[in-house]
Amino acid sequence: MREAGPPDLPPSAWPVGELIRDQYALPLPYTIVPGVYRLMLARTGPGAPMGDSFLGFVQVEDFPRSPVPASVPVSISARVGEMTLLGYGFDAPFARGDTTELRTMWRADGTPSRDGVLFVHVLSPQGKLVAQDDNSPEQGKRATQTFRAGDGINQLQRLALPADLPAGEYRVMSGIYDRAGGARWPATRDGQPARDDLVPLMTFTLPELPPMFRAFLPVVSTGGAAQ
Repeated sequence: MREAGPPDLPPSAWPVGELIRDQYALPLPYTIVPGVYRLMLARTGPGAPMGDSFLGFVQVEDFPRSPVPASVPVSISARVGEMTLLGYGFDAPFARGDTTELRTMWRADGTPSRDGVLFVHVLSPQGKLVAQDDNSPEQGKRATQTFRAGDGINQLQRLALPADLPAGEYRVMSGIYDRAGGARWPATRDGQPARDDLVPLMTFTLPELPPMFRAFLPVVSTGGAAQ
């Protein structure tokens, strides 16, 4: 609901007897059922409705079927909720200060009942989250509830690593969580429960930083007593 008229031409400035074109954008919820709907224009005055008008019928179509990715560079066997994680691929090695594009490939084994967020997280050797990409399917254009059994998802994930990460082995993990509440969907890898419902994808190792950069890293206390 909004005030009538374009932003630069409010109703108080409408010329008497002239036609005014007023354009509305009506975003549909992901969960709307395909079918025929009535299109109505409701009018309200100061604090009270002024009636409505029937404009016509609109046909809401379902999303087209989305094929399962034809090529999966690195295949895995993981199940997350009603989705199967088929595998992944990435365009370049992970490096400090760079953004790596990684694709996760999924297949819907049924229509999910929840609005899920697909994510890829990068964890430090200590388990700290250092990079992430969390998004709805197709880069935010769809919701998990819109996929039917047999549909595929080819999800682009962009992971930007900080330039000052210390050396060590890093883990790349994937999964899905509820948009409402943040609970992760139950996950398995190779038929076994995945710890913390995180599906391991790969590991990579960052080498030691050059000496000129180490001087700028924060000093981390181990908590031991001074000698």
